[in-house]
Amino acid sequence: MLLFLLLLSILLSIPYVQTKIANYATTTINEDYGTDISLEKIDLSFLGSVTLKGVKIKDHHKDTLIYVDKLSTSILNFGSLGKGNFDLGSVSLKDAYFYMKTYKNEEDSGFAVFLDAFETGEPKDSLNPFYLETANIYLDNFNYRFENENNETVVPFAAYKTGGNIQNFIIDDSDISAKLRGLYFTDNRNLEVTNLTTDFKYSDTEMIYDDFFLETENSKIKSQIKFSYKEEDLDDFNNKVYIKADFDKSTLAITDLKKFYNELNGNDILNFEGEFRGKMNNFDLNKLNLSSKNGMQIIGDLNFRNAVDTENGFQFKGNLKKVSASYTKLKNILPGILGKNLPSEMQKFGNFNLSGITRVTENDIDATLNLNSAIGKIYADLKLTDVTNIDNATYDGEVEFVDFNLGKFVNDTLFGNISFKGDVNGNGFKLENINTSIIGKFSKFEFKNYQYQDIVVNGEYANNLFDGELLVNDENLKFDFQGLADLSSKVHEFDFRANIKYADLNKINLFKRDSISLLKGKMELDVVGNTFNDILGKAIFTDVFYTNQEKEYEFKEFIVTSSVKDSIKSIKVDSKDIVQGELEGNFTFDDIIPMAQNALGSIYTNYKPNPIPPNKFINFNFSIYNQIVEVFFPDVIIDSNTNIKGKIDGDDNKFKLTITSPKIVAYDVEIKDILLRTDNQGKLYNSQLTASKINSEIYNVEKFNLLSRTKNDTLFFKSVFNGTTEKDITTGENEEYSVDFFYT
Repeated sequence: MLLFLLLLSILLSIPYVQTKIANYATTTINEDYGTDISLEKIDLSFLGSVTLKGVKIKDHHKDTLIYVDKLSTSILNFGSLGKGNFDLGSVSLKDAYFYMKTYKNEEDSGFAVFLDAFETGEPKDSLNPFYLETANIYLDNFNYRFENENNETVVPFAAYKTGGNIQNFIIDDSDISAKLRGLYFTDNRNLEVTNLTTDFKYSDTEMIYDDFFLETENSKIKSQIKFSYKEEDLDDFNNKVYIKADFDKSTLAITDLKKFYNELNGNDILNFEGEFRGKMNNFDLNKLNLSSKNGMQIIGDLNFRNAVDTENGFQFKGNLKKVSASYTKLKNILPGILGKNLPSEMQKFGNFNLSGITRVTENDIDATLNLNSAIGKIYADLKLTDVTNIDNATYDGEVEFVDFNLGKFVNDTLFGNISFKGDVNGNGFKLENINTSIIGKFSKFEFKNYQYQDIVVNGEYANNLFDGELLVNDENLKFDFQGLADLSSKVHEFDFRANIKYADLNKINLFKRDSISLLKGKMELDVVGNTFNDILGKAIFTDVFYTNQEKEYEFKEFIVTSSVKDSIKSIKVDSKDIVQGELEGNFTFDDIIPMAQNALGSIYTNYKPNPIPPNKFINFNFSIYNQIVEVFFPDVIIDSNTNIKGKIDGDDNKFKLTITSPKIVAYDVEIKDILLRTDNQGKLYNSQLTASKINSEIYNVEKFNLLSRTKNDTLFFKSVFNGTTEKDITTGENEEYSVDFFYT
């Protein structure tokens, strides 16, 4: 017996015998099952050890399906070989290739056709089903590729340079099961998997990955995964294969994930758990609890439709229990289409917490959200359309702001916190492109460090244009506004009526000079222009009352009209109890002081005039009927019936001024019956000042008369007046003075 085994061993080691056995084995299988299998050589030992070299299996198109350079195994049950049963014990695969390909206009892959040959029923010339099992498969440089010529993505998956161990590998007819332990490979997207461990089952209707664990350099995925399908569904995996996956405390690097789903951005690390239900192109993420290394958190139930085939219309639905993030964190991690739909103004929110329900498509968004940000709280129930350019999107719905810092949002320190609730309908999210109708109420509006309350608004706002109604019922400002205030265009326009029922200008920080500053009255404005220099139109003020710590001032009517004809500007003021008169000429208000300085300075030979544009002149004539000056200059009182008239010519430096007044009080000096005439080019004198009395705390003067004149480079003054003291008053005697002086 020993001699027989020795002879058998020698016989089996002969290459010719090995080749014959290989040919016999493959010929038998090929004839029984209609396959195309070839072996270059079989090394057999009397102990049952088998080494197959050059194993090649061709598909029904005669292309390579499987190739193994070297397969080492042991056939444990020789008696079952003839029945199509193989128990290979442990198998070592080195330099192996498995190409699973579906050809153009065909439904089944080449591997499926190969397996069909071994199905029960009526295999060719045999009734025996195919059965293969092995306790262990040790892989060294195993390469797998799945290819489908009917799909846009021809190679959806491939694994190269695979190594590791497969335990309890079984092929029973078309069913496959195995325990994958510690597999490592690089896929066709260049993802390097360092450890894949799972219990795998495959049939015509499902694939199961129990205790699935996948590890890369930065990711660790723990899950239970099941794929359900009909056999023909595999050709349209994204739309027809149903996936059920439960993830448990997994870590996923965005750099890994975006190799499969390029809509994602950034390099964050995600820690998550949750349930995946659906198909790759339409799936739910339920009970999702996700947090990232960069500090973002998402808790909720999400649905993605057309997530892979976005050209068919991407759609996202979310029931968000909590989203904790910032604009940058969200934009870097969300799918591209969602990231694009985040308004850029969200950057000003800083870190925020968000909850609510939302639906997002390529063109519109429905959102019912609560947002708590670094600059305040926002509650919104909005429908947005035209979101392809989100900063200009159209929206309609309800919003509420609670302690929202408007100043930080619009980059203007004059504004502070606001609280508002109302309806909005319009478009645009940036301050410069907002165009919306607003109906609602401000319970809080902070401006210039004062907090207004109870403001009702109903109007249109668009980039510094407001057209509508405004009702303020604050304790320190009661104010009705109706009309247009347009600061959006190059030339501003105001056309409104306002009724100030009560305004404490001191408390609302608009006028702090007077300790008491109360205003009420009505105004109508129909003007255009940006500054006092170019404003045109008409302003009417009626029933105006102003009260300070001194007294109350009443103005029945005050009308200001500004017009231009043939480049000549005319400003008329008409008020029977304030002032009447007209200012006419070719000028700007910025020109007036430099022109007057030039005219008066021309008296001095060494004066250097201010530069003035040519053809500038002013004619003016005003009669003052009330102590209006006292409102703005408390230390100055100008009596009624004061008249001011004159002219300034910028080209010739001419300056004429005449002031007459029954009384002027300035800084505790009283001047009665004042007359001031100034003519810088007068032949007899340049200026004349007369007054019947000048009373001060120091000295009193009567019958004051002063003349001035410039000759060559010297300015001469001549004055005469009577002086009085307390003694003079009792005796009735006056002191007479004549004072001359000059300045060179």
